[in-house]
Amino acid sequence: MIKRVLSYSGVSIISALIPFLCLPFITRLLSVEEYAEYAFWYAVITVLSSICLLGAPSSYTTYYSQDKKKASEVISFLLSNNLFIFFVMLFFTASLVFYSENSLYILSIPIFVIARSLYLFYLHYCRVNQKLYSFIVTNLATYSLVFLSPIFIMLYIKLTGLQVLLIMGIVMLAFLLLLLWKDRQFPLKISPISTPLKSELYQFGLYSGIHSLMASLITISDRVVLKGALDSEDFAIYALAATLVSALSLAFSKISQSFSPELFAALDKSDNKVNTAYKYFIGYVLVIFPIAIIFYFSLSFLVTFFFTDDYIGSVPYAQYLLVGVFFQSLYFYASQVVFYLRRSNAMFWISVLVGVLGLLSSITLCFLYGIDGVIFSFIITWFVYFIITLRVGYLGLKNV
Repeated sequence: MIKRVLSYSGVSIISALIPFLCLPFITRLLSVEEYAEYAFWYAVITVLSSICLLGAPSSYTTYYSQDKKKASEVISFLLSNNLFIFFVMLFFTASLVFYSENSLYILSIPIFVIARSLYLFYLHYCRVNQKLYSFIVTNLATYSLVFLSPIFIMLYIKLTGLQVLLIMGIVMLAFLLLLLWKDRQFPLKISPISTPLKSELYQFGLYSGIHSLMASLITISDRVVLKGALDSEDFAIYALAATLVSALSLAFSKISQSFSPELFAALDKSDNKVNTAYKYFIGYVLVIFPIAIIFYFSLSFLVTFFFTDDYIGSVPYAQYLLVGVFFQSLYFYASQVVFYLRRSNAMFWISVLVGVLGLLSSITLCFLYGIDGVIFSFIITWFVYFIITLRVGYLGLKNV
């Protein structure tokens, strides 16, 4: 079991390094203002793609061990809803183009959002079905193509931030559809779903989607608040710091997801679920803590060596933000336990409460203390989110 978890976690860490390694090229090929645009919209795409999952990964993991037919219906549920969401987003982004001065390239957002949503689910599907080869190819090849394609084009043609995102979205969607088509076992079709299951999936998906929205807003609330408070150059410096630690957050998220199938299976068989969850939590921390420490002490060298002098001010911001990302990574594990208990309604209320308070504190502290206040709010918000989620998960396991 440990070997499997480490295999998937190792691949996840390597794939998370690809955007990080490509970032110096993107910052050099885009102007500071264009990078600020790219970083902001990339963060928005990350939020929206998480919402579009509608809790499907957790639902699929739950039903996979119980009823393979229901697990296949979860995939149909995700595909049909993502198709609907795509056209809704396309309508709204097209409206922004026609009725405002937004660039036509803002249409990149729905393409990239749906591509990333399907990508995240397919990774989870490979993980649950123990398809290590497909997991490796999907993880490494997709991210390599997505980030290297616009970099190669920018060597010959000047692009804006939104144009870079459009290329990324098209490449990810095209390559992912090719992978899904070649995977004969993946049900790449929309089939009828039984009414009771559909009702359950929508209920769980609604709570999970709003939870993802609030959790994602907490993640990018600092950039949303500072976008209106800083000029383009200062925002770009902060955005780089946030992007650097987001790469680590992505790696921790994937590691957490790598733990979840074994964790769920172990909890199903365990008579002492609290003790089982605690043992997996210790194992999870032993994996992520050394990575966080190494990353913290490497930041100064990485920014100095890989980026221009325009971004040297991002180092202290990134080091402080890393504290918040560590609490976020602990929350990733705690939320897996709550979703195992199918208590998406609890996660909904926790997310709404913490999300609203976090956004209000970020706005207030930004007004009082500027960037330092926003960073402090980010750290405290994720700490509170983790503690409350951990408490809900503990009480739930104790009463099972």
